[in-house]
Amino acid sequence: MKMRTLTLIAALTVTSAVCAFALEIDDHQAQQLGQTDAGTTWQREIDLITGNVDYRLVIQTLQTPAQESLVQAIGLMARRPGLHFSKRGWYSGGFMRIEVDGADIFAAPATVEITAELVRFVFATEPEATVVEFGSETQSEILFATVDWPAPQEGARISLTGYPGEFNKGEYDKNERWAVTAQREVMQGDAVGADTAEAVELDPSAEPWVFFYDRKNNPGERTHQSTNAVLYNPDEVAAACVQVGKYSVKATLDYPAGIDAAHLMLWEFPATDNQQALDYMKSLVVTTGE
Repeated sequence: MKMRTLTLIAALTVTSAVCAFALEIDDHQAQQLGQTDAGTTWQREIDLITGNVDYRLVIQTLQTPAQESLVQAIGLMARRPGLHFSKRGWYSGGFMRIEVDGADIFAAPATVEITAELVRFVFATEPEATVVEFGSETQSEILFATVDWPAPQEGARISLTGYPGEFNKGEYDKNERWAVTAQREVMQGDAVGADTAEAVELDPSAEPWVFFYDRKNNPGERTHQSTNAVLYNPDEVAAACVQVGKYSVKATLDYPAGIDAAHLMLWEFPATDNQQALDYMKSLVVTTGE
């Protein structure tokens, strides 16, 4: 795999591929959620324990009558040491969707592998497998993600959905969602869900990161809450946009034909004041290289 590096000056220096080491990876026993004619649904939780911000992958799988295993959703939660995992921030019920040449990779059978260094999802896409890896390192606040796919003929897309601050479903006047980049701030519109919210196009070279937060729900005052952010490699992305609803928020990254991998850094900021988290993101200076 071709290595592309992202150097973050002031806060940290890391590589964009998943090459860091988690202090501990804790695989919880899968729990059966239900059974239908389509198969049996299971939920499995895998924790990446860093000692700073711990991340939990919440994986829902469907075991079909043909004994195929379909990963239906990958959710994300986070916590500070000594606190409970927060369901706010990136969506714990499934925050990431990936399409290659218009096809949803989650429709393909998949396996989940755990090593001493990372959690790997292998989707049996054609003509080659698509591999999604998550990792972190001791005392880190970052979750690294790498997606390796067969080089697309038309392009690929990664969509990331979150609920910063608090849910307040049905009581949207209690929310005030914002997306912040290195260049601007985007306030929620009239739409409730991100899918129907206005898509605000970003300049990847000038806006390689997005931080989502809620001005009415500050996690610094409520330890069960969290905000969320993503940084992508602008050299890989053809286009990027954000959609900010009163309820959900979304970042969408489009990759051109021929790009065979995506490198992301993900953050949640549980029990962290909005301004502190925003100052952290604004302190990042991103340079890219081969």
